Amino acid sequence: MNNLEHLKPLSKLKSSKGIEFVTPMVSPGNHCPMRMAAVISRDIKGLSTLLVGMQECTIHSRLFTPYPEGDDGELHWLYLLDSNEVVFGCKKGVMEAIEIMSLKGIKHLMLIITCVPELIGEDIAGLAIEASEKYNMKVGFVKLGQFKNVSFPPGFRKTLEELVKFMDEKDVNKN
Repeated sequence: MNNLEHLKPLSKLKSSKGIEFVTPMVSPGNHCPMRMAAVISRDIKGLSTLLVGMQECTIHSRLFTPYPEGDDGELHWLYLLDSNEVVFGCKKGVMEAIEIMSLKGIKHLMLIITCVPELIGEDIAGLAIEASEKYNMKVGFVKLGQFKNVSFPPGFRKTLEELVKFMDEKDVNKN
C-alpha cells in the first residue's frame, strides 16, 4: 500500500485539480468536453451542429469535424463570437445562423455551447425553444464550458443525454 501514499481522501480536496490517478498512465490530460459532442454528432445522419464559441474552440473543432457540409445534407457549422457578443450576448447572431441553416433544409440541430457563451449567461434553453418554433425543427443543446466539465467524459454523457430528445418513440409489436 505504500505506492498509494500520494492519494488524498475526498474530504481533503477543494477542487478536481487535487484528484490524482493511481497511475499516471490513466490520464492523458484534460480534453475539452466539446470535442465529444462534435465527434458524436457528426456521424448521425440527419443531425446538423452549430458550435458556438471563440476562435480557439472553432479552430480546434475543425480538427475532428473538417467538413462543414455533410454528405447527406447535414451542416456542421461554427459560430465565432465577436468581442461585442462576448459583452452583450450572442442570441441575435446565433439565431441568424440558425435561420440560414434552416433555409438550407436542416430539420435537426444540436447547438454545442462552449465556455464563453455559458460564462456570459446566454439563455441557450430559451434560444433553442425559440429556434425550434420559429424554424420548425428540433433544436437541442449541450452546454460544455470546460470550467464546469473537466475533460471529455461530461461532454460524452451530456451529448448522449441530449440526443435522446431527438428520438421518436416507435410502436413495438410485443409478439
